[in-house]
Amino acid sequence: MRQCQFVAGMHPILTGEHVVVMLAGEQSEALAAALVGVVPTATSVDEVTVAIEAQRAFAAVDFVVAQFVGPVMVARMRGAHLVLLVERADGLVATYTAAKAPATVEVSELDFTSVRVLDAAAGSTIHDGLTPLPVGWQAGSAIVYNVGATTDSSLHADPVVPAPAESTTPGLEFSDGRRLIVDRPVVIGRKPHADPSPTGEMPAVFTVTSPERAISRTHLRISTRDGRVFLEDLNSTNGTEVQPADQPVFLLEPGQSAILEDGMVVTIGDQVAFKVVTVP
Repeated sequence: MRQCQFVAGMHPILTGEHVVVMLAGEQSEALAAALVGVVPTATSVDEVTVAIEAQRAFAAVDFVVAQFVGPVMVARMRGAHLVLLVERADGLVATYTAAKAPATVEVSELDFTSVRVLDAAAGSTIHDGLTPLPVGWQAGSAIVYNVGATTDSSLHADPVVPAPAESTTPGLEFSDGRRLIVDRPVVIGRKPHADPSPTGEMPAVFTVTSPERAISRTHLRISTRDGRVFLEDLNSTNGTEVQPADQPVFLLEPGQSAILEDGMVVTIGDQVAFKVVTVP
């Protein structure tokens, strides 16, 4: 069952698999409650925008609905409360607002590094650190594709400050060509089941094919801590093979754990393997 993260308050935020929704103004929390059933399964900003505009009782609530596809951001905006600050790869920051628009407007940005959402009245940050995924990668179970986009000329874009230095994230390259960013714990198996962590964080699930059933339903968990990547075999039937660079393969028995380094290859059966890499 798909879920979404919900942050309540003056500026409710709902984060689904594919979209992020930020609200502002009176009755924003009531509108957020009405969207809890929409955001988890929504695959585009259009679906959420239509759902919001159908709630005519909340026409005064301002919103931003954003989706990040590779280096492309597509967003819908309404109202004067919310401002998008888009840090571009060329070192400039584009400022977008729908304050003067009579209705919902669209924002599209190609080749950006991160996005901040501000409260225009208070000048404070509502959401920080919305960043694009590299083309071809996925987070959770939302596959990321590369599409084209153009900047909406009806909105203004002003250069402000240079973009911050790039950071890196652990990633997994699978033998079937799929690639996964480890931006939260991920459980891997042929029919994986995940329970919330002690902190309440819900791990992602990643399904692999195992015709011979050599891979357990919930085979292993990958997580990060203090910049290091951890593998935990979840009491699988056949264990997990780990191949360090220039060293012999070693077998993790069911229930054992290991620290993974860049370049290591993990094999879990039925010719399914993945390599640990660094994602720029």
